[in-house]
Amino acid sequence: MIASKRQIHPLVGILLSITITIYALVFAKSFNTLYVLLGIYLLFILLGFYKAALRVMPLSIVIAGIFALLTFLVSKSLESFYPLLNRILGLMVAIIPGMNIRPSDLTRCLNQMHVPKAISLGMLIALSFIPLLKGEIKKIKEAIKIRGISKFNLSLFYRAFLVPLATRISSISDTLTLSLEGRGFKMNAKSSIYKKVKLKTIDIILIIFITSIMIVGAIL
Repeated sequence: MIASKRQIHPLVGILLSITITIYALVFAKSFNTLYVLLGIYLLFILLGFYKAALRVMPLSIVIAGIFALLTFLVSKSLESFYPLLNRILGLMVAIIPGMNIRPSDLTRCLNQMHVPKAISLGMLIALSFIPLLKGEIKKIKEAIKIRGISKFNLSLFYRAFLVPLATRISSISDTLTLSLEGRGFKMNAKSSIYKKVKLKTIDIILIIFITSIMIVGAIL
C-alpha cells in the first residue's frame, strides 16, 4: 500500500483491479486495448494516484522489454507481442487501485459486511506484515554493509541475513499474538465499528470513467 492522501474504497479498488485484469485478458488481441489501458493509467495520474502509477511504470517497462526481446528472438517479429503487451500492462494497471487501499479500511469494510473475524483479521495482519518485513530486510542489509560482509560469501551472508531475518519474523509473530491477547480479542465477541467506510466522490468518478473507457474500447 502506498502512503497517499488519495485512498480508494476497498471494495471499489478490488472490483476495479479484477475488472481491468479481465478486460485486458479478454481483449488482449485488440490493438485498442493498449489505448484503453494507457487511458486508465493517465486517469489514475490525473486523479491524484500518481505515486502508485509511477511506481509500477519501471516494472512494466522492464517486464515488457524482456518479453519483447524474447518474442523477437523466437519469431523475428513483434506482431505477436501486442497481445502479450496488453496482458502485461493490464496486470500492471490493475495493481494501482490495490496499492491505494488502507489495510485498516479493508478490515472495517469486511466487518461492515459481517465477514468472519478470522478472515478480516488475517487479511489485516497479512497486508500490514509485508511493509514491516520489507523494513526489517532493509535494516538487516544495512547492518551487513556496515560489517563489510560480501554477498558473494555465502557462508557469512547466510548467517548475517537469514538467521537475523528468521529471528525477527518470529519476534514479530510473538508481538502480534501478545497484542491480541493483551487487548482481550475474541473471535466470537460482538464488535462495533466506530468509523464506517463509505463511498466517496473519487470512487464514483473512477467507476464511471473507467467503465466508460472500457466500453468505448470494446465497441470501437
